[in-house]
Amino acid sequence: MEKHTFNVGRYLVFPGRDIVGFIITAKPEIGVIEEIGRLARQSNVIILYISFSMVSNNIDVIKGIGFVDLTNSRFTVDKIISRLKSIKNIIDVDVINPIVKGFVGDLLHHKLYIGNERTIFLSSSGFRKLVEQLNRFGTGGLAVLYNIGYEIGRGYAESYIKNIRKLGIDLSRDIKERIIEYSLNLNGIGKGKLVKVSLEPFKINLRLYDNFECSVANNVNYRGSHYVRGVIAGIVEELCNKKVLVNEIKCIAKGDPYCEFEIIERK
Repeated sequence: MEKHTFNVGRYLVFPGRDIVGFIITAKPEIGVIEEIGRLARQSNVIILYISFSMVSNNIDVIKGIGFVDLTNSRFTVDKIISRLKSIKNIIDVDVINPIVKGFVGDLLHHKLYIGNERTIFLSSSGFRKLVEQLNRFGTGGLAVLYNIGYEIGRGYAESYIKNIRKLGIDLSRDIKERIIEYSLNLNGIGKGKLVKVSLEPFKINLRLYDNFECSVANNVNYRGSHYVRGVIAGIVEELCNKKVLVNEIKCIAKGDPYCEFEIIERK
C-alpha cells in the first residue's frame, strides 16, 4: 500500500461480497462518528470507506458517504437505517443500493464540489485517451494540451487567491510559494516542492514527485509533461504577474526519481 495515496470513494468493487452504501446527514457534534462505529461493531458490519465533509458554507451540517460490507451482518439494511436515524444528531440517512452484487457506486450525488466550486473527476484512463488523440496531431496537438493545462492552472490560482483574501491575509512571497505547492498537491497532480526561488533574476525550480501526466500518459510516442507544464505556468503567471517559460529538466518517464521544472521569466 502506498502511504500517500487516497481513494476518494465514489464507487467500490468487492467481488462476491454484499456491499452497500449510506449517505448520512448530521450535525457536527461530538460522538456522531463514534456512535456509527459502535453500531457497525454491534451489527458485525465492516466499514470499507467513510468520509464526512461540511456542506458548502453551512457549518451546522455535515454529510458523509460510507460503503460497508454486510456479508456477515447481524442486521438487515432497514434495521441499520433505523438504528442510524436513532443516533443523536443524525438528521437523515439514505441508502445506496449495489448496481450488482459486489459493485456499488454513488449515483445520488451528480454534482461534486471542492470547497464551494463544482468539480469533475478525470481518471487516468480518460486522460490517457485525451493525450492519445492530441498526440496524433504532433506538436500542434501537444501545444493544445499545454494550453488546456495553462488555463486550468490560472483557474486554480484564481480560486486560491480569492480564498486567501477572504481570510484577510496578504499575498506575501511565502503565501504565493505555498499556493504553488498546494495547487499541485490538492488537485492530485503530484507532490510539488519548491527547491529554489529567486526573484532577481526570476527563476523557480520545482520538483514534482509522482507526476500524474508522466505516470499515466507516457508511452513510446509521448514523453514529458505538456499538460502539467501548462498548469505550472498558469499558476505562476497568475500569482506572480509575470510571463514565464516552464522547462522540464528531469522526468520520471526518462528514469529520473522525480520530475523537475525550471521556471524562468519570458522576456
